[in-house]
Amino acid sequence: MRNKNFLMNKKLKEMRDKEQLKRNWRQNEISLKKDYNQKMIMKEKNKEQMMLLNWKRIKIIRSSCRQNQRQCKSIRDSQNQLYHKNEQQNQEKIRLLEKNQYEINDQETYLEKEKSYVENEKRRLQNIQDGISRREQLFFASMEGDKRSLQSEKQLLQDIKESLITLEIETKKRFEQESMFIQRQKQFIIYYLEMNQNY
Repeated sequence: MRNKNFLMNKKLKEMRDKEQLKRNWRQNEISLKKDYNQKMIMKEKNKEQMMLLNWKRIKIIRSSCRQNQRQCKSIRDSQNQLYHKNEQQNQEKIRLLEKNQYEINDQETYLEKEKSYVENEKRRLQNIQDGISRREQLFFASMEGDKRSLQSEKQLLQDIKESLITLEIETKKRFEQESMFIQRQKQFIIYYLEMNQNY
């Protein structure tokens, strides 16, 4: 009789442990999904802020270009009489362009920081994936017959892998767009400096 009660208690304890393990796993899964969603929202906000900042800079540069065109026309009309004055104005414009160059350099530094942040995020997600893999092995050892739970864990791993791939693709596209914009800025500065030197 005692052995029977002991076996029943042991079986009940094992069942409670399994249920507790399931609950812990569900809580961990919900927490991971919530954390991932929050990170994606923050990235979207940062992306929108960066686009707005770039658009403002483009407007400033366009406005500066129009102003410079008008000034160049005036300089050509009165070049013989206002040579020294024009020279001073050109120097001021060069300082402005150098300031823009510093801003571009700051933007490049920011992109490098963004790249480092993405790499850290990838490593963090990889650590999460490794932790999930370890939990999968433990869970499989204790719940060998529960195939549906194993399928759920594998699906979660696949979702994380797809998220990593999507994040990497979006990041590469974003870096390519930013690099193209910076290259156009540099070409514009070089072109404008050459125009000022010719005049």
